[in-house]
Amino acid sequence: MVYEELADDTAIELVLLGGVLRREYRSLVGFLTEDNLRQLHADWLFLGTSGVRPGGQVMDTTVVEVPGQAGHDRGL
Repeated sequence: MVYEELADDTAIELVLLGGVLRREYRSLVGFLTEDNLRQLHADWLFLGTSGVRPGGQVMDTTVVEVPGQAGHDRGL
């Protein structure tokens, strides 16, 4: 996860979204993740996904991932 790489860098303000950790995908999902994305505004975003359509819609191969990724469109 990006967290593991940036955790020790004190020059970076690192915000984690919360939610349920999906260890096999190293991702956070669920209602906490979605709610936090809606409230977040950031200069930079590291978001993993399977694809992005030309109109900006986020696509993924795992259904549980899509609501959290789609939340970035509304919150960021």
